[in-house]
Amino acid sequence: MAEKEKSFWGKYAEKLRKYGVSGHNAEWHVRRAQESAYGLKGLKLNDVSSAYLDSYLDVIGRNGERPTRRVAV
Repeated sequence: MAEKEKSFWGKYAEKLRKYGVSGHNAEWHVRRAQESAYGLKGLKLNDVSSAYLDSYLDVIGRNGERPTRRVAV
């Protein structure tokens, strides 16, 4: 993982802590956010619409699918 990515996910984890999410719960949130971000198939995070994200989450929930790329927290 590039340094810029590490910094982004570190800031994300810090934001979770500010909202009272910590420990295993925070790790779970970071992993799911990474899976979503890395599963965008070439789209930038800023270019993703809420409809795309809803569809992505619906497919994962309905089919029990997970992106194939595993990421470290």
